[in-house]
Amino acid sequence: MSTVWMETDLPQINKVLKKLTADTSCIKMERMGGMTNHSYHVLMDNGENLAVRLPGDGTEKLICRPDEKVSTELACSLDIDSDLLYFGEDGTKVSKYIEDAVTMSPESMRKKENILQAAGILKALHTCGADTKVPFEVFDMAANYEKIVMGNKVPLYMDYPNIK
Repeated sequence: MSTVWMETDLPQINKVLKKLTADTSCIKMERMGGMTNHSYHVLMDNGENLAVRLPGDGTEKLICRPDEKVSTELACSLDIDSDLLYFGEDGTKVSKYIEDAVTMSPESMRKKENILQAAGILKALHTCGADTKVPFEVFDMAANYEKIVMGNKVPLYMDYPNIK
């Protein structure tokens, strides 16, 4: 993984970790995969393992972070997400690290077992009976994502059609 991202992200990570605790510090950081964000496995000097997510460039155009926070808190309450420790207005997120978790990536989501597991988690979330008041119109969202991608002439994924 690129150490450039890590060097750029380290000050932000330290800043958010200081919001959680001033008594410990990061002793090891490893970049994890991800589709839109910069995510890291962080080992603290007290032995605590954390997952720290920094919002990726342009994700504010794709994701309504207040809505995501509501959905994340619901997922945590249903035990289908790790313990949430911090969720910033910009989408910065700190949670307990899940050992041996598979981070979503274009490669991991091509595997049938990962797709089935993700579908099961989404089903549990969407059929739990809780009303988060978060609008979810999948086809409108997909059309909006493509409009953003086409307008910026930037493909989201390596296998997305080349845009000229």
